[in-house]
Amino acid sequence: MKLFEKLDPELRGVMKRVAVITAAAVLVMWIIFAVLHMVKPQAVPFDLTVILAGIGGCAVALWNFYQLVYAVQKISYMDDENSGKSAIQKSYAKRMLLMAAWFVIAFFAPCFQWAAGIIPLVIPMIAYRITTQFF
Repeated sequence: MKLFEKLDPELRGVMKRVAVITAAAVLVMWIIFAVLHMVKPQAVPFDLTVILAGIGGCAVALWNFYQLVYAVQKISYMDDENSGKSAIQKSYAKRMLLMAAWFVIAFFAPCFQWAAGIIPLVIPMIAYRITTQFF
């Protein structure tokens, strides 16, 4: 994939591990939703809205993490500290805007179950911490 080619080999490996862990965690989330739905069908849904929200949340979370990794790599090659600081601040603002937009969409769009759309947003940072501890 051309997106990964922009990353240094070490960062490419981290990104791939985080993507695999995030996708696996979303699968576990779906299983938990399914089990909870069997126990309390009126309280916890398990339908297409949960699946779509999980896919969307996973995509937004991984895109956000990729943008973070790419920005950090980019500023690591900059000589000017102020330019690097400005670049990372711009990247942060764009990434937070994306997350906020997804949050609003996941919460208000009827085609998404809000919790299933928002839970994946925290998974990549947890996955990153796991990968740095064990890999």
